[in-house]
Amino acid sequence: MLAVIIGGVIFLYCSAFEIVEKHRLAVALIFYALIPPIWLQSDEMLLDLDKREVFLAWLFLAIIQFAFYLEWRTYPVYDIRNHEMPHTSINVMISGSTVGSMKALLVFLIFYFLFNKLNKRITGFPLVSTSRKSNWYSDEAKREITGYDVLFNILLLFITGCACIFD
Repeated sequence: MLAVIIGGVIFLYCSAFEIVEKHRLAVALIFYALIPPIWLQSDEMLLDLDKREVFLAWLFLAIIQFAFYLEWRTYPVYDIRNHEMPHTSINVMISGSTVGSMKALLVFLIFYFLFNKLNKRITGFPLVSTSRKSNWYSDEAKREITGYDVLFNILLLFITGCACIFD
């Protein structure tokens, strides 16, 4: 979490004092906002999110990122939409700004909360990460990985990706 905060401060500093060109910052912003939810899902941090304090700390950070998304989404410097793109139904929904990924952490946490509650109700256990597993056992949770863990992890990854792409 500290790395995400430090990265955000560096990003704001570079943006405020124009240390880095705006178009380079715009591209870096996509990765800065996308990395935390992917990292949380692919590490044992997913299990730690079941702890109320950890979840609330990440939620606070996600709300701050979402506030920046709401403020910056109309800034022309972050605009990436190709204005010659045909206005089909899917193209209209695709985010036209590089700050679209700033909402990914909040969306990830909301759906994690729902999927974790559902997984606890179905299996009696919190959701565990299924990334980088070579067998059906989670060393962090000291239990077998269920099909629900796999399903909810796939859905979380898909939903996080959609949060970055679509407005």
